[in-house]
Amino acid sequence: MKWFLLLFVVSTLLADLPLPPGVKLEFGAIPLKDKEGKEEANIFFSAYFQSSDKPRPLTFCLNGGPGASSVWLHLGGVGPLRIKDAYKNGELEKNPGSFLPFTDLVFLDPVSTGFSKTATGVDATSFHSHEGDVESLGRAVIAFLDRFQKWDAPLYLLGESYGVVRVVGLAKTLLNSYQVATKGLILVSGPLDFLTIQANGSNDLPYALMFPTFAILEGLKEGKKAQERAIEAEKFLESTYQPALFLGDALPEEQQKELTDSLSQWTGMPKEEILVSFFRISPTNFRYMSERGTVFGRFDARVKTKAPYELPPFVSLEPSFTLLYGPFKQAMHTVLQGGGWKNETEQNYAVMADAIKWNFKTENCYLNVVGPLKELIYQLPHLQVISCNGYYDLAVPYYSVKYSLRQLLLDPETAKRVHLELFEGGHMFYLDRSVNEEFSKVIRSYYP
Repeated sequence: MKWFLLLFVVSTLLADLPLPPGVKLEFGAIPLKDKEGKEEANIFFSAYFQSSDKPRPLTFCLNGGPGASSVWLHLGGVGPLRIKDAYKNGELEKNPGSFLPFTDLVFLDPVSTGFSKTATGVDATSFHSHEGDVESLGRAVIAFLDRFQKWDAPLYLLGESYGVVRVVGLAKTLLNSYQVATKGLILVSGPLDFLTIQANGSNDLPYALMFPTFAILEGLKEGKKAQERAIEAEKFLESTYQPALFLGDALPEEQQKELTDSLSQWTGMPKEEILVSFFRISPTNFRYMSERGTVFGRFDARVKTKAPYELPPFVSLEPSFTLLYGPFKQAMHTVLQGGGWKNETEQNYAVMADAIKWNFKTENCYLNVVGPLKELIYQLPHLQVISCNGYYDLAVPYYSVKYSLRQLLLDPETAKRVHLELFEGGHMFYLDRSVNEEFSKVIRSYYP
């Protein structure tokens, strides 16, 4: 596939899309070249500009995966258009919760997602790592700023899921390699430290950090509000559950029975399952076993599907995400067509990449950007960090992010620039229109 040096298609059919007046939509492919000037890959983007007499903030938006295109933020909750009912079809409507009234928006697709690809004969492996990913995105951001002459725009980065570590790394790259400062980081439903969400034989931390979400979901059955239930569950976690996990098999037998009874009441899990797992409840087991015959969604546990009783817990059913593939792909192609995008050589926009082997290796430890984020906060005295999470997310439980933010160990004055916002939703809490409007209002307060 051959791409032009920098390909821009200005929308000529905006009347076909329900966009606000004065909005310009552009698509393009930014080529990435090696030191010899040979093209290595391209980064596809969708950009929205609102006419204005003065410089407007510019927000680059990235999803995660790794392997996800930016369509989820683009048409789920941040752009001027949103899917009306994401679990039914790709019908578009005007988005009352769009960020466009207070910032121009650029949605970037990392290599191997959307229309972004390596050049013919170029192996994509080097782009499929934390370092290679943020390096390529840094080049793309600088090229975009230069092409559109947006150097005077206050710069914001928004990342969802894996996109959280992605934009923290990108902010560091922009500062260290290009001397470009980020004004705000918006972190949506993503881990800052993978140690907090990936349990193994010697890491009990995720079991503890997942517990409040389990308790909140069980409380929904009794009509309990998420915020109130969260406060109660966090107290039990900090006073009882985490100290018990710390003891391991040294936990006294009488305490084992008390803990079994308590965990069953808090989570709805069968007592025998709690005992056999030695009080370590995984999200997978919770999804399949807290209500037999039903599977809860990993990304939004309020979304359920039926499953046979004999279905083992390792079988993958995900009602809260896979059902979104079709509607989002349909909607993206509608926007491409309505925006005037024409490319005869590439017609399949990949909302999710084909299976890729991502290199998470970071010096023999879990991928962790708590340290880099702390450095950024002190290096950039005006940087605002806003972490937004949903109460019903089993992929990245909100308390795992709360824990990581506490580990920044900031002085009281600096800590005022770091904010945690919680919403009634799952991983993609913005899919609910009313929640998305609340999300937009919260974020608006952090922009000039």
